[in-house]
Amino acid sequence: MDNGVHTEHKIHHVDGFDAPFTNVVHINTMAATPYEDFIKNCLENIKLKVPRLQNLPGFQKVKGKNKKIAIVGGGPSVKTQIEKIREFNTIIVAGSAHDFLRENNITPTYGVICDPDPVSINYYKNLDTETTYLIATSCDPKIINHFKDHQLVLWHCHEEQAAQELRKVEESYYGIAGGCTVGLRSICIAIMLGYSNIHLFGFDSCLGENKEHHAYGFSTEAEEDYGITHKIKLGKDEPGEKTYTCIGYQLAQAHHFKAFYFEHFKLFTPTFHGEGMLQDLGAMMKIEVEKHIASQKETIQ
Repeated sequence: MDNGVHTEHKIHHVDGFDAPFTNVVHINTMAATPYEDFIKNCLENIKLKVPRLQNLPGFQKVKGKNKKIAIVGGGPSVKTQIEKIREFNTIIVAGSAHDFLRENNITPTYGVICDPDPVSINYYKNLDTETTYLIATSCDPKIINHFKDHQLVLWHCHEEQAAQELRKVEESYYGIAGGCTVGLRSICIAIMLGYSNIHLFGFDSCLGENKEHHAYGFSTEAEEDYGITHKIKLGKDEPGEKTYTCIGYQLAQAHHFKAFYFEHFKLFTPTFHGEGMLQDLGAMMKIEVEKHIASQKETIQ
């Protein structure tokens, strides 16, 4: 339902801010689709005469800090944030949360898919003519065809090896990086669309209190196999100590967000909504970034 990564090795309880990410790098993740299928999909889909992300009117046009955008993921906490999401004029729905928003009478501005598995369209049954659907070229052609009668825009989900192949047939290649999940790629898309004031909903990176994976159910039984779960403890022996239950791709998402944010914090300000592991880590990251900026100013002075 995201990029389809899964864990191969279990890790132990970890504590504090840095520890989870030190251990996360030892979790092996695998793409949902073999590389051969990934590149095959790309080569087939780029033949279509469909607009590209970089050709959208607002691409790379800075919107200003007062112009905010919401990116909505499917984490359990998003169920408590519906009214806040309604306050946004511009909304990106990341992956499988599309029909959940539509059921709550919210029409997203953009819908983003980068999971190549055709199961993705099970969460896009309630399409809207006002939504622009941003679909990665690496997706199965069945997914692309699902949106043929709507506002469809293609983009390359950047992967270095694939990029080398695609540049051979497409001189104007433009790829979107960002991380291992559709949520992380959506952050990068928002930045490329000119937004810096980015609000994140449903980016929990952990299971809910009742071990629910998303704010809604799966479309098939095959998706219900979580695989190995991990216990992540934050703030050991402190008043705010919390323990989260996570699966592999959720830990990888937290790790990739940390790396992306620390490298590109000058480009955007993330505001997390709801409760979850990444929301708490995001607050800790913000403090670290503020310290870093303060230390740089002291060095200059």
